[in-house]
Order: sequence, then C-alpha cells, then structure tokens
Amino acid sequence: MANYKISELHIIVVRGDDIDINIALLDAVGASVPLSTFTSAKCQVRKSRNEAPIYTFDTSDNSIVITDGNLQLVQSNQGEGPGIYSADIEFILSATSQRVTPIKIRWEVLDDATL
Repeated sequence: MANYKISELHIIVVRGDDIDINIALLDAVGASVPLSTFTSAKCQVRKSRNEAPIYTFDTSDNSIVITDGNLQLVQSNQGEGPGIYSADIEFILSATSQRVTPIKIRWEVLDDATL
C-alpha cells in the first residue's frame, strides 16, 4: 500500500451557501496524486459517528470529483444548523481495492445573517 500523509483540514461553510471546495491531493513526499490511484471516494459529515450525516459526498453521484492532484466537493447546502462536525474522506485504491482515509476534517457550519 502506498504511504499517504494524513492531512487534517478545517473547513468552514455558511448555512445555506452552496459548497464547492477544492482539496490538493498529495502523497507523503508532497507529490500530486494521479487520478488513476483511486477507483472511488466518499465523505460523510456528522455531528458524531452514531448520528446521520448532514452531508454525504460520493464519486458515484459526482458530489466528489477527483482529478490529477485535486479533489472537489460540490453540493447544494441544505441549511444544516450551525455547529462543529467531523468527517473524513475515504478512498478505494485502484491497485489493491484497499480503503485508505488520508484526510480528516473538522467541519464548521456558521449561521448566516441574511435570510
């Protein structure tokens, strides 16, 4: 299995705004990760592990788009309440079908002032 650097991100979105986030995909030595490395990716944003996700991103519905060296999360924001959530991004490796989770996320939803 390839050696991936675990990245910890802090993503801030405003309730009601559309989500369009780009994340650079780098390996442990800082080189761009090619698209062919993965067959799929999935991300679920949750208050806690046992609660239903407030957002789900998946390559199967194009809410996650992987290109060479880049990952894009795209979704209409459904107006989830403000708060601190957590997530990670899980990938399936093309060569071995192994699951790897190199990205951990602290996901913050801010309240909007404009109604």
